[in-house]
Amino acid sequence: MQQIKEYKIVVGVEGGSKFSDEVTQLISEGWQPIGGVSAFLGHGEKTTNPEMLSRGYDLQSKIWTFQAMVK
Repeated sequence: MQQIKEYKIVVGVEGGSKFSDEVTQLISEGWQPIGGVSAFLGHGEKTTNPEMLSRGYDLQSKIWTFQAMVK
């Protein structure tokens, strides 16, 4: 069994391509994902997003995503 020497956490907000690109870049550098992607619903924050305001919401929650990587 190989010992883990380094550990990183990739964090993203609302998923998206930046999160995916970071994970893909680390894989190309020899990092391996461990476990699955975790998601956490953050607390609501005041919003200026016109779409949310038009629906009558003045708070908007964010979904945070996490992926553990080892080398």
